Amino acid sequence: MAEHLLKTYYDPYHAALAGLLATHHARFGAVWHIDCHSMKSRGNAMNIDNGAERPDFVVSNRDSSTCSAAFVELVGQCLRGFGYRVGVNWPYKGAELITAYADPARGRHSLQIEINRALYLDEARFTPHHGYAGLRSHLDQMLESLAAYIRDELARPR
Repeated sequence: MAEHLLKTYYDPYHAALAGLLATHHARFGAVWHIDCHSMKSRGNAMNIDNGAERPDFVVSNRDSSTCSAAFVELVGQCLRGFGYRVGVNWPYKGAELITAYADPARGRHSLQIEINRALYLDEARFTPHHGYAGLRSHLDQMLESLAAYIRDELARPR
């Protein structure tokens, strides 16, 4: 069963992601990969923050090893500008996925963003609530800011 899941889902996903990143890196000389997740509003026994209320977002780059501090700061500033509480590298430092595709010295930047489910979801029913539309709008605006940053970075001489 596990082997089937790996061959059917995991391997093709990673092959597609690696291929896309390689193609865009070859074309532009740099890539910025953003890996988004949702997190429970409170830590549980499986996590280092057991029982603690979590920030609205956690932005992670494995303690500055998977992308620049400037990119992390930009994401944090955008989110804080909307009034969100933002943690950096705690309680999540970033998963293996961002480590696998990052090499900032070679222009391969990878960032993880955890989004607190309570912002957009009734966690007991697992259904979106009134906060979903506002969050979506804020994320759209943040992505516009990140795109502008990336365009500026790509225009800089290397």
